[in-house]
Amino acid sequence: MFVGETTYRPEFTEDEEDDDEALDGLALLEALAAWFDAARPAGAPFLCGGPVPPGVVAPTVIANAAPHLNVSCREVFAPVVTVTPYHDFAEALAL
Repeated sequence: MFVGETTYRPEFTEDEEDDDEALDGLALLEALAAWFDAARPAGAPFLCGGPVPPGVVAPTVIANAAPHLNVSCREVFAPVVTVTPYHDFAEALAL
């Protein structure tokens, strides 16, 4: 956004425009539902939120999600946060 502008215009680089993994709209909701479905049986409890009703992502807090799960290692374009305990700073960096 530039000074004096009143609307948001995202500035894309050539690489971002060609990103096949970019998700939007329905694809984002479907992917997020799959990520949630994978996190639950992997032992990640949902402290709040979780369901993905049509067109809505409830604010969601997920605890103890393993680092390899998509909800932990991918950028989630929704109100979702993971909380992972650690014993010391070195362990936190390793996650």
